[in-house]
Amino acid sequence: IALVQLTEPVRFTDEILPVCLPGPSDAFPGNRTCWVTGWGSIASEVSLPPPKTLQEVQVPLIDTAACNALYNIAPDPKIGRDPVKPDMICAGYAEGQRDSCQ
Repeated sequence: IALVQLTEPVRFTDEILPVCLPGPSDAFPGNRTCWVTGWGSIASEVSLPPPKTLQEVQVPLIDTAACNALYNIAPDPKIGRDPVKPDMICAGYAEGQRDSCQ
């Protein structure tokens, strides 16, 4: 997410619409799906080759407790146990393969 200051107002159209961001107290229950997009790597240490096309993948939301349980299987000493806080969104597959990193 980026914040950009424009010199003139944006004129909304059918193709140009505002995006609503969740508030800090909004909850995201598990068992729903969301989309992850980006121009980054398409596999471990494999950059997206030109022409860079926006990549997308649909992944399930994971509730905070279940997400922390996955992280706690082999906790990273740098982040400790239960690194996912209630104000964070957790999404992906327990087995990996399809996520924002690949």
